[in-house]
Amino acid sequence: MMATYNARLARLIVRLYPAAWRGRYAGEALDLLEARPPTWGDVGDLVFHMLYTHLRPELTLTGEESLRERLAILMRALRSSEVAVFCAFVTAIVAWLQFGGLIDGGPYAPLVDGGDSWPTIGITPGNALGTVMAVQSATVDLAFLGVLGGGLPLAVMAWRRAPHLRRYFLVPIAGVVGASLPVPIALLVVGPAATINLTFTTPITIAYFIWFVGLAALSTLTLARVILESELDDRLVRFAFVPSTLAAAALLLMLGTTVAWGILAHLQAPQLFDRSELTLGHATLTTWGIDVSIMAGAAVIAALATIRGVATQRATGLA
Repeated sequence: MMATYNARLARLIVRLYPAAWRGRYAGEALDLLEARPPTWGDVGDLVFHMLYTHLRPELTLTGEESLRERLAILMRALRSSEVAVFCAFVTAIVAWLQFGGLIDGGPYAPLVDGGDSWPTIGITPGNALGTVMAVQSATVDLAFLGVLGGGLPLAVMAWRRAPHLRRYFLVPIAGVVGASLPVPIALLVVGPAATINLTFTTPITIAYFIWFVGLAALSTLTLARVILESELDDRLVRFAFVPSTLAAAALLLMLGTTVAWGILAHLQAPQLFDRSELTLGHATLTTWGIDVSIMAGAAVIAALATIRGVATQRATGLA
């Protein structure tokens, strides 16, 4: 009975493959399913490979490549999956910084900081908003560790192996300087009353938000290009997949805690949260919705990239 169910499910999955793949391989795949009832492992392999062919059809193997060509193509696909996770991380962090700027030091502070917190981990028993924020901070730290553990070694090797691309490393360095300079400049010109953050409170903060996002996007895309165009060691690329998977999982947790915070804010402080304005200087339903949407998009990209990476690992026989 189970074998019959698996076979039906496997045939359904085959029909979900891209049309080009079905035209070339569907007949052979269905013949194999008739010859040997598929196991759950076979069904899982079909699902992973189906997702892979949809996500990167141009890298789908035809079966005519040499072993060296096959591994080179799959390693490029795996590397692009990892880079996609790292880019998704930067996107989510920008939204998280904007979200935090709308909570820290504003009218939510008494709700978030109220009560005695446990030492070291910062969780406040009985304070749901404070606990959610502590957990969110932990997920951000986890994502940072994943990106540093996977992305930094790739960047270092790209620097060593691609001297002709080293000039592009100046872009993220300039981006960090460019994002930092407005703060001391504002303090010198305006004084302590100057407010420079990632909110929509004033024209200055809106302009700084656009400036910050532009620099982050340019720096991330430039560094991604360097990593993708460099000749990297396959062992390092395979190693980086584990921390990139950790980062993707952390982005999903970050999204979950941000959603939970909004629900709790609606229940505990509707007079603050249930507002549609963007320029109040604290988190409202609208600003929270924007940040959640950005985090959700980043988390989906990271999850799909991780699935593609798993499919690539399976295709190389390394998973």
